[in-house]
Amino acid sequence: MKKLIVATVALTAGIVLAEGIESKNTVGYQAQSFTQGFNYRCATFVSTDKTRATMTLGDIIPNEDFVNSSIQFLTSAGATAKVTFGGRQVSEIYTYWEEEDAEDGAGWYLLADDDATQNCNDRVIAFGEAFCVTRTGSEADATLTTAGNVQDTAVTYSFAQNFNYVGNCSPVEITLGDITPNEDFVNSSIQFLTEGGATAKVTFGGRQVSEIYTYWEEDDAEDGAGWYLLADDDATQNCNAKVIAPGQAFCVTRTGSEADATLTIPAPLN
Repeated sequence: MKKLIVATVALTAGIVLAEGIESKNTVGYQAQSFTQGFNYRCATFVSTDKTRATMTLGDIIPNEDFVNSSIQFLTSAGATAKVTFGGRQVSEIYTYWEEEDAEDGAGWYLLADDDATQNCNDRVIAFGEAFCVTRTGSEADATLTTAGNVQDTAVTYSFAQNFNYVGNCSPVEITLGDITPNEDFVNSSIQFLTEGGATAKVTFGGRQVSEIYTYWEEDDAEDGAGWYLLADDDATQNCNAKVIAPGQAFCVTRTGSEADATLTIPAPLN
């Protein structure tokens, strides 16, 4: 049986509408909208003719209000990734061109490609790989849509040292407690970012602290196994209930972890 799921996400309003998560052949689409500034996101559907390893930039479709906005990929140092174009290194930032304006057809082009001469729709995006959507000149209703199949098995991320941008790659909200680290994920953390690209802040112990979470085992934590704010040195306030919206991305910082550190995002389908 196939079931259509249509999920519309407006993270700024905290609205998630999702239906039909009941079949391992679930198909549908999700449109994500954006605030001004920087928005860290990842895709939530796998295109029907692709696998998790072969999704491409061309599978992400902007609406007509996504004008003068862009998708930016980041390095493990947190800087803008670089690619070669026209014999020089340029920032890996892509913007969308319509058919009538581009030399090489409608689609995504490097921001540095002023004449839209080299279509980059075939740029592979590993499923769950996050990117930064910068919305500057776009209209208020700018969206990006992914369509296809809902993942039917869990997704496991492995990490390089430093910063890794991944996210909730399912079309339903999950909680921080749903994300499972392996035993090698020691002294590493999950960090949430603001629309300005800085570390988000939350209140803990009557003060504002960075919204960075690390994992504590049962025998080390006052409030049970799970995720705790990095500022919570004694693991007194379990944060497993923190909600992560569909497509919302975060930064995994791997510093003290072992080489095989992983995190697993559960499948939304039972």
